Parts: sequence; structure tokens; C-alpha cells
Amino acid sequence: MVAMGGMVSMVLLAMLGGLAGCNTVSGHDIRPAGDSFFPMSVGNEWVFATYSGGHEVLRDTVRIVEVSYTGGWRYYRLQAHWPGFTGGLWVRRDQRGNMVWSSEPGGNGWTLFKFDENIGARWETGPGLQECVDSLAMYDNYAAVQTPYGMFDGARSFGCVPSCSDFGWGVTAARGIGPVQWTEVTIGGGREWLLLKADLGDDMGSPEAPPRIVDGL
Repeated sequence: MVAMGGMVSMVLLAMLGGLAGCNTVSGHDIRPAGDSFFPMSVGNEWVFATYSGGHEVLRDTVRIVEVSYTGGWRYYRLQAHWPGFTGGLWVRRDQRGNMVWSSEPGGNGWTLFKFDENIGARWETGPGLQECVDSLAMYDNYAAVQTPYGMFDGARSFGCVPSCSDFGWGVTAARGIGPVQWTEVTIGGGREWLLLKADLGDDMGSPEAPPRIVDGL
């Protein structure tokens, strides 16, 4: 089981790092929404596509659909086809800019993404996300990723440390944009999702930042 889990981690790492070093630049202007690695505002959408043989196969959308002000924090309900997030989980930003999740606003929080960690650092994500995910690790703290939306560097790549032999999950986030790539490994193989277009803002961004960015596709 441990050996298989390690194999899943290596596959996931290869998928997350497979596009590093690309030099292509987007054909349209990308303006970041603030300085966070995960902009938060109701209505934010990240549209992803997966490809086979150079052709688009499927699309998927990550959304922020609701906000709640509780205990001095802004909690946002995030919907995604990520482990535990399909029905929508609540996330907030801590004082260091990292992302914390909870099952309800004001509930016990668990760290999801630590954007300021070193490569190889690992942390527990708490119970309730997905039975095969109980911790995440920083795979790369200066990744380069080419997507249909554009080229991103200096991104943060995270991957789960799977407790199941046939499951893996990871995400790469760029500053001012949020998730630009996410990957999944199942018993049927691996799949990579790349950012196709985005419409987002950041309620907690700097005053100088544009209020929203919208893709030019």
C-alpha cells in the first residue's frame, strides 16, 4: 500500500511538473486580481478543460458562489470537483494569506493550501475532505505552467499524500489568478485540467489592483 501510494505521488508530481519550462506567452493581456494565490470574491469562476490528442474532451468549472461574514472573517463557499468540494465547502484566507477550509462559516478550520511553504513541506488537511486525502505537500514553489489561458510562472504546486493506492489529486495556483491547473489520478489513469478562461476579482486585493479580470477568448 505504501509503495503504491508513493507511485501515485510520483505520477501526480510528473503531471503537475510536466509543463514546466514552456516559453509560450498568452495572446491576450492577463491582469492579476491582487496579490493572493487564490483570489476570493462571489462570482469568481475558473473554467478548465482536459485534452486528448490535442483536442478538448471535457470542461469543468470552479466557482465561488456565496460569502458569509462570521467571527471577523470572510468565508467563501467554493464549489469544485476536488476532493470533498463538489457540494461546496467554505474557505477563508488566514493572516498569512494561506487558505483554510471548514464545513461551515465559523467552524473548526483546517489548512488547505500553504502558499509560503518550502518544497517538500507537508501538512494535515483535517477530516472530511475525502477519505484518501488527509494531508497535502508543496511539490513546487516556483512552477511554470502553460495553459490555453496563458503562461504562468512562479506558481505554487500542491499534491495530496494519498492514503489510497489508486487515488491522487493536485493543484497549481498562480499569483493574482488562483488555480491554473489541477490533476487527478484514479485507478483508470491520470487526467490533467488546464485553465481555459477566468472571470474573477479579489475582495481583499490591493486598492491599485483591477477589480476584475476577464479573459479575452
